[in-house]
Amino acid sequence: MATLQYSTPSLLAVATGILGSAWASGTIASMSLVGMPTAMSAPNDSVYVWHGIFTRGMNVMPKVAILIAAAYSYGAYDARNRGENWKGYLAAGGAVLSIIPFTLLFIGGTNATLISAFKGATVLSQGRASELIGKWGALNLGRSLFPLVGAIIGLSTFLGNLS
Repeated sequence: MATLQYSTPSLLAVATGILGSAWASGTIASMSLVGMPTAMSAPNDSVYVWHGIFTRGMNVMPKVAILIAAAYSYGAYDARNRGENWKGYLAAGGAVLSIIPFTLLFIGGTNATLISAFKGATVLSQGRASELIGKWGALNLGRSLFPLVGAIIGLSTFLGNLS
């Protein structure tokens, strides 16, 4: 039978990492699966609806990713001190943090165009706005996989350390 050797702070950190990763993945995915169809259903206001969803995500998710990575890092530190697998926790934290460079590299151009349209500096036809919002939704859905991978790696590492 496996014995639980985690201290309470370490167990809380690992649980925060695993549950936080799963929550972040679901939150990001819901922006695409629920938010983008809603934005596109308001033809005259789709860019404004997109901007509201985007702004909320931009203000929250990078901070959440950093908090989750910090939790995994503490779990890794404690696991390493106990001679257990700690690299999985670092990999899980890295997977979650990957939403940041993914955003900058792959979604940044779409964000810039839609933000410019929101501010009135760029005029987009409704067709072009819908196309960009759809593209953003697809890329964002892909982005949601990074925290999901983090949750899977974190849980796998935790369960592996129980034996």
